[in-house]
Amino acid sequence: MKSIPKFYNLLSDADKLAYFAMQTQFTIALSRNQRNKRISMFNQILSIIQRFCIKKDKNDWIRCFVCGVMWLPEGIAINNQQLRILISKCKSSINGSLVRIGYTNNLGRAETSAALVKAVPLLK
Repeated sequence: MKSIPKFYNLLSDADKLAYFAMQTQFTIALSRNQRNKRISMFNQILSIIQRFCIKKDKNDWIRCFVCGVMWLPEGIAINNQQLRILISKCKSSINGSLVRIGYTNNLGRAETSAALVKAVPLLK
């Protein structure tokens, strides 16, 4: 049985179905031999998650919270615990993939917190 992520109950019924469909898609794709394709596969996964999360409506932040990836003007914010549930990868694999595709940890805690509070109504 698949784990239920935090904040899952805030999703609409349609988003809940789409989330589990996406999770199943990732599980199937990642179970195949990914030799020399791990980085391109991770990029594709992020793109799929972004299309699910960002619909330019008031619930974008909820979908981002559930998936563990939030796109901000300053970059992306990752919640490894949430993202691990969705894509079935360990924390070090996620962090390594992010580094390989060019993401770095440039912001300090205060800057990161301010960016998240600005983007997420629940945190205000």
